[in-house]
Amino acid sequence: MIVACLCEGTAEEVILSKLLAAGLLIFSVDDLIDNKVLRIRNGSRFAHQHLNHSFEEKVIVYRILDSKTEKFKLPKPYQEKVSIHNVITKPEIEMLLIISEGQLEDFERLHDIKPSDYAKTLFKGKNIKSRAFNETYWTAFNLRDCLRKYNQITTFPQGYIGLYDLIDQRFKA
Repeated sequence: MIVACLCEGTAEEVILSKLLAAGLLIFSVDDLIDNKVLRIRNGSRFAHQHLNHSFEEKVIVYRILDSKTEKFKLPKPYQEKVSIHNVITKPEIEMLLIISEGQLEDFERLHDIKPSDYAKTLFKGKNIKSRAFNETYWTAFNLRDCLRKYNQITTFPQGYIGLYDLIDQRFKA
């Protein structure tokens, strides 16, 4: 299996890297192009930097993004060599923090606040999207449990999956 995991933001990159390092995902570090999570959003740039190798099988691309409107266009010669899966994280990252802090019921009682604003009130003065915060806050197994809970309470838009869908079946019980 040849996989490219493309993350839009720092928090997503840290979260995926932690799950990957713990061996909780449906792919391993050895499956990844360059053996790491990549921070590339542009399809042409990704193709030119990473798909110029002659791969014997299709490359599975997981785009970890928080916007449904972001375009990802691969140059024509690469389109048949790649299978793209869009993993939506909006507002998943903030919801994971709310769940982790045990504040889901309180958040759900409020109707006029966005998850990002609520999460900011939980972590006053902290940059919840920063590498430093996410590196110290999360453990792989805490993430897995929060992803499971979030997956139970949300419906993803058609054509998108959530981060929990990347967790290996052995660790979903």
